[in-house]
Amino acid sequence: MTTNIKSERMIWADVVRALAIYLVVLVHSLDAAPFDQTFFSTAVSATCVPLFVILSGALLLQKKESYRQFYQKRFVRLVLPWLTWTLVYMIVELWQHPVFGFVQLFKLFSATLTSFWFLPMIVGLYLITPALRILVANAKPKDILFLCLLWFLSIGILPYYRNTMAFPFFVDDGIVRQVFTYLGYYLLGAWMMEIKLPSTRTLFLGFFLGIGLSIANFILATANHWLDPHFSFNYIFPGTIIASASLFAIIKTSFKFNELKPAFVSLITSLSMAALGIYFIHGLLEEWFLHVLGRPYLFKMVIFGEWINSLTLYLISFLIILALTRVPFLKRFVT
Repeated sequence: MTTNIKSERMIWADVVRALAIYLVVLVHSLDAAPFDQTFFSTAVSATCVPLFVILSGALLLQKKESYRQFYQKRFVRLVLPWLTWTLVYMIVELWQHPVFGFVQLFKLFSATLTSFWFLPMIVGLYLITPALRILVANAKPKDILFLCLLWFLSIGILPYYRNTMAFPFFVDDGIVRQVFTYLGYYLLGAWMMEIKLPSTRTLFLGFFLGIGLSIANFILATANHWLDPHFSFNYIFPGTIIASASLFAIIKTSFKFNELKPAFVSLITSLSMAALGIYFIHGLLEEWFLHVLGRPYLFKMVIFGEWINSLTLYLISFLIILALTRVPFLKRFVT
């Protein structure tokens, strides 16, 4: 029975999700640790959020469900863990910095809930998904591509070329802005499900071209005092967009269920199913490392330190989530 269930899964989607959540951990490891970071590590890690959004668009925008089915399934699956981990983070914060009074507790709850900025953005995309499904169902691939190109121009190109009121680089981080910012990735996922993807060689060239653009812009921006050089590794920088789309396509065309060993399929499926839990718990583990070790990472390394530490944190997070999901009533609350 287990084999049949797994064989029905799109294993490439599990690979994308498992890799994306590892890259999220890598991003936070790079932020927290004073490693001798490489431009390559930073540029690659910036594909984490785009990969999640592209995957969501690929899996959701072509489905046929009623409004009730869609919202009930997606929001229950997302909101319960979100609220659970918000309360866990609140307890940790209150243990370290006690506050009293309803107003203070409400402010803490609100701040903690929205600190997981990725989730409000995904909720926003979910809210407009039924309408987008109508668009995707009645549009040709070239129509969706046209919208994606307009998005790429207005979000990825013009703000970096010339930061103006018409095409500002940054306005605010509100949910409406975030939804529009990542909408192109969402549609891109649906488009890539409809077309014949290029050869793996071409896709790898696209990936390294995107990474190269990000690194080159960082170096040039640093040397010429342009807009903050770190924006070169932003989730919507042109290089990141190209690299993310290419990486998604590489995985989609390379991982086929019937060509993989069952042990690998089982591991990837488990990592994929634990992704949301890993996203929540790895921050708590970093806090614990900081409290116990005096640093938010395990090993003091220079060569590949960021990759090794983030992988260690990723696997520890996975094992904890795996253990928690073995408790039946906890599973739906932690991931």
